[in-house]
Amino acid sequence: MNLTAPCRHASCAKSAPPWRSAMPAPGLPNGGMRTWAGGATESPVANLEAPPDLILHAVRRMTFGHTDEEYNRAAQMGFPAYVMEQTIPHILDDSACEAVMASLGHETQGLGLAQLWPYRNFSFPRQYYPLDEVIEETHIRQVHSRRQLFEVMVDFWHNHFNVRAGSFPIFAVWRSYDRDVIRQFAMKNFRVLLEWVGSHTAMLYYLDNYLSTSGGPNENYARELFELHAMGAEHYLVPGGYSDEDVYEAARCFTGWSVNNSNSTGNNGTFLYKEQNHDRFQKRVLGYDIARDNPPLADGRIVYDLLASHPLVHRHIARKLCQRFIADDPPASIIDSTAAVFGTHVAHEWQITITLQHIFNSTEFANSWHGKVRRPVDFLMAAIRAMGGTFRWNDDWEWNTGPLNQELFNWPTPDGYPDDAASWIGTNGMLYRWNIVSDMAVGSIQAVSVDLRAQTPAELVTPNQLVDFWVHRTLRHAVPPHVRQALVEFVAEGRNPDLALPSSTRNAKIPSLVALILSSPEFQYR
Repeated sequence: MNLTAPCRHASCAKSAPPWRSAMPAPGLPNGGMRTWAGGATESPVANLEAPPDLILHAVRRMTFGHTDEEYNRAAQMGFPAYVMEQTIPHILDDSACEAVMASLGHETQGLGLAQLWPYRNFSFPRQYYPLDEVIEETHIRQVHSRRQLFEVMVDFWHNHFNVRAGSFPIFAVWRSYDRDVIRQFAMKNFRVLLEWVGSHTAMLYYLDNYLSTSGGPNENYARELFELHAMGAEHYLVPGGYSDEDVYEAARCFTGWSVNNSNSTGNNGTFLYKEQNHDRFQKRVLGYDIARDNPPLADGRIVYDLLASHPLVHRHIARKLCQRFIADDPPASIIDSTAAVFGTHVAHEWQITITLQHIFNSTEFANSWHGKVRRPVDFLMAAIRAMGGTFRWNDDWEWNTGPLNQELFNWPTPDGYPDDAASWIGTNGMLYRWNIVSDMAVGSIQAVSVDLRAQTPAELVTPNQLVDFWVHRTLRHAVPPHVRQALVEFVAEGRNPDLALPSSTRNAKIPSLVALILSSPEFQYR
C-alpha cells in the first residue's frame, strides 16, 4: 500500500487557512447544544454497561478506530497481551509507518529547536513548515501507525498541555514541542513531562512566562500550571488545594525562565535561565517554605516536585485519564484507584504506562461500553480506518473538516478541546460529520483514498448480504433490528432483499450504505 503523501508546500496551495488569520476564537460547536441525531436533547452516553466483545471495546477505545487487521490481531493475542503491547509501544514494529514519514520529504523532520527558530522570520508558506508538516504526519500516524494507544496519548497530552500552535513564533518550534516533549514523554513520568513542557519555548511564549521577571512576575503560566496542568480548577480554594497566593508565589519561582531570543546571547530560541531576572527571595507554595538564594532553576523545580507528589494532582490526572478512556463522568471508584496507582509510582520512569495498564484492566473499563462519544478528529480517523482508506495530505482536508471545529493544535485557550459528548453532538456538528463521511465514501475528498466497491466481496450481491457485511466491517457488532431493516430497505429500494441487485445498482449503493452506517449513532461511540 502506497501511503506517500504529496508535498503540501506547493505554490498552488489555495491560500492560508482561515485559522492562520486574526479570526475570532471559535466557540463550542453549535453553541454547546445537546441535540443528538433524531432530535433527542439528552446525551447519548448511557450508564456504564458491559460490551458485546471486550476485545472490540479495547480496540475501539484504545485506538483511533478499529480495522480488520487490528481487531483480528488483538483477538488472536487476547485482551491482556493486547493491553500490554499497546501500553509499551516501543516493542511494536512500526517501521512501515515510519517509512512513510521518511518518504514525505519534509524539510524540518531532522531539525532541532535552534535550527527551527529561524523559520519564524521566513515568508509564507515556508514559515509554517514546522507546523504544517507535523499536522500531516500526525494524521497519517493516527490512521496508519501500529502504535495506536501511543498516538491517542500524544493527542491526550497535547490537549492537556494545550498550546495554540499557529501563534508567533510558536509555529516555528512546533516540531520540537511535539517530538522532543509530548512524544518523548507521553507514556513515561508526569513530573519529567511537566518540566519539559514548562521549559519549552512553545509554552514559554504561549503563556508569556518568557517575560516574567522579579520586577514583574507573570502569573499566566503559574495559574494554568495549577488550574489545568497539575491540580485542576476543581481543587481551587478547597481543603488541601491551592489558593491565589500559591499561584502568585509560584509565579515568583518561575521568574527568569525564559528564551534565548536576544542577539547578545545567540538568539537561537532555546531555553535560557536569566538569573538577573529571577526573584531570589524566600517564597511559600502549598505550605512549603522555599529558601532564598537557591541555585539556578531550583525554585521552579521545587514547585514541580510539590505538585507531582500532591494527592490532589494525582486525582486530577486520574480523573482526566478516566474521562478519556472510560466515561465523561467516570465512577469515583476508578478515579480513586487510578489516583492511588499514579501516586504510588510518582518516581517511576513509566508512571503513565503503569497507570494506563491499571485503567484498562479495571472492571470499570470493561463495563464502559457506550461510555464515550467520538470527538471530530476521533470520528474522522475512525471512519478512514473502518473504510480501509489511506490518508494523504491535500489542502481540501483542512477546508472540508474545518467546520467540525477540532483542527489539530488550534484550540485558542489553555484548557484544550472539551472531552465530553455534550460539546460535540449538536445538530450542526452531526450534519457536518454526515456530509464529510459521505464525501469520503464516494472519493470526493482528495486527502482520503478509499475504494469500497473493491473491498466488497464479489459474491455479495443481495441487500441483506451487503448490509450484513458492511455492518460487520465498520461496527463489528449487531445493530438494533429496526436499524438493520432501514439499511436493508435503503439498499433494496423496494426489491426483494434476498435477490441479487443489478450490478450498476449494487455498485452505486455500496458507498452510500457505508456512509449511512458511519453516520449512525453506533459509530459515534468511541
